[in-house]
Amino acid sequence: MSFFGNTKTMGLVIIIAGIISLIGGIVAAITAVMEINGLDNLLPQVLKAIGALVVGIGLLWCGINIRKASDGSAALRIFVRVFGLIIIVKAILDLIGVIVGPEDFTISGTLVAFIIQLIIGCLILWVGNKIAGKNKNVLSKILWIILIIAFIVLAIMELLALLSLDLNADGALGLLIVGICMFIAFLMALVLCFSPDVKKAML
Repeated sequence: MSFFGNTKTMGLVIIIAGIISLIGGIVAAITAVMEINGLDNLLPQVLKAIGALVVGIGLLWCGINIRKASDGSAALRIFVRVFGLIIIVKAILDLIGVIVGPEDFTISGTLVAFIIQLIIGCLILWVGNKIAGKNKNVLSKILWIILIIAFIVLAIMELLALLSLDLNADGALGLLIVGICMFIAFLMALVLCFSPDVKKAML
């Protein structure tokens, strides 16, 4: 049985990633409170820390339920629904962080990235609710393609965010940990789309 056909093993890996993400979120929160002076600087970092904790909790819940899933197709449905919500919540928190931050609020590359994340989050959440896992048709094939494109875009965006992260900034360590977990999770989801169970159910 392949790794992605073994839902218990995959769920365990995601649970571990969730625990690591929670640790990263706690580190980011502690750093925000202890090292940042001024409310304008504190609020964006606290919101980022909350976003990191949301990621950790979401991964934990996702991993626990994937371990109970019957096959790769069921695991993908769980993963997509959970990550759709995670991406939406995290994008909103990040956007609020930009608005309340000390920098002038302008239409920038960062803001555009948040909007893209929000759109993709809503899209994959919708897709997750449409995946039946039983009847293969044209729609299921289109949804499969949408998921692949969405996870590729999200993985690239997360990688770019990691590469642009200032490691000397306050709370950078915690955000780095969470970012790596998110990147790995998106790659896992992408590979899961090509698992025999998922392809059998959707193609």
